[in-house]
Amino acid sequence: PPAGMMGPMPTPSAAPARRGAARRPAAPAASPLASGLVAGGGWGLLVALVVHLLAVLMVLVAWVVSPSTQWTAGDSIGIGLRASAMAHGAAVAVGASGPEGETLTLHGGPTVLALVGAWGVWRSVRTLVGRVEAAAGEDVGDDVVLVPAAGVAAGYLVGHALPLLLAGRLGTAGSAGSWVLGLFLVALLPAVVGLVTACSPARRDVWFSDWPGDAGELLQDALVPAGRALRWLAVAGALVVVACLVVRWPQVAAVHRVTGADGGAGVVLTAVQGGWLPTAVGWGTAWLAGPGVVVPSGAFTPGGAPHLALPAVPVLGALPGQGTFSPWWWAVLLVPMAVGAFLPPVARAQAEQFVQEAGTPGVAARALLACALVGIGATALGPLLGVGVAPGALERLHPHPLWGLALAAELAVGVGLRLAMDHLRQRAGAQRAEAGRVSAG
Repeated sequence: PPAGMMGPMPTPSAAPARRGAARRPAAPAASPLASGLVAGGGWGLLVALVVHLLAVLMVLVAWVVSPSTQWTAGDSIGIGLRASAMAHGAAVAVGASGPEGETLTLHGGPTVLALVGAWGVWRSVRTLVGRVEAAAGEDVGDDVVLVPAAGVAAGYLVGHALPLLLAGRLGTAGSAGSWVLGLFLVALLPAVVGLVTACSPARRDVWFSDWPGDAGELLQDALVPAGRALRWLAVAGALVVVACLVVRWPQVAAVHRVTGADGGAGVVLTAVQGGWLPTAVGWGTAWLAGPGVVVPSGAFTPGGAPHLALPAVPVLGALPGQGTFSPWWWAVLLVPMAVGAFLPPVARAQAEQFVQEAGTPGVAARALLACALVGIGATALGPLLGVGVAPGALERLHPHPLWGLALAAELAVGVGLRLAMDHLRQRAGAQRAEAGRVSAG
């Protein structure tokens, strides 16, 4: 063709693109509810498996240090799962038989496992809810915050029950009620507490404001003094345990020598007994409350201890000596009353976050509600704080069923005394001020 009639030569960039090179559409984003449920379920499942693993390791270490001819290392999995179930309130039947050929049933596992599980659930919920609100802001819907907490609780329940179902270690049918209650206390209650403490103050205020009347506001303000009271009572119960170990140390050492556990076996025996430390703290608190710890033949109270043949467990040697004690020992009931006397200032501080000055009726209502919450919590914890071998003289060793009521009443007495003292002090101050004005006039 003539010069100048030829068009531009095609370049590589002008070549038509292949059909397969077209970009595929992006996958739809996962629903926040679904991702929150999966994440929460995974965390709860992991916490439950860690608790089971700790129980199995405790049994395996005990076997390694002191091998038993009655079970092998492979049996540690089944025994550990039983211990984990017992820590959550289940009763487990063992193969050994009693003096009349009946099957023995064990109650009360190492409660430190339940404590680890509750802490793991609480921590997981706080972490997930905090991340959700930090990423999406406080304006995110309540369902996006509630779903991860529910997922953690559900994951823990599944992770706890599934290995037991697979191994056939669920325990006896008679323990179903206490086992369900134990799971509720270890999984659901810490999840609720973690949710309430992790969400923003604005969201928390909206939740509690939906309650009828001032019930939500009173409950919200009573949670903090109730938590303080529980911590102070736990410290007092731990001090009782330490005092019993110090005073009764010769008896504890004598029982330890009878077991023949020396060297590494002795260390493992001591560590295993530490798994029941939360149980011992609960017993010490029940003793301070007055009703004490109940056995079939009586009760360990500030007034005395029953005659009881105890098994060769060293830590049981720290129980008070048998017989009647001096009436002065009932003065330990002043300890819960003293704890109650510190609740009104805490309740007042909580109420004054929303009002300029909290009156005495409002402070009293919040402090007394905190006392009731402590009593309810103590009563609910009672089944988890029991141990025993049935049938026999130690069929059940647990806090008295009325120990929660006694704690609530003693705390309330302390609250009343503190409020009365504050009222008299304010009245005396007002009278002095009035007398000063009169004299100045």
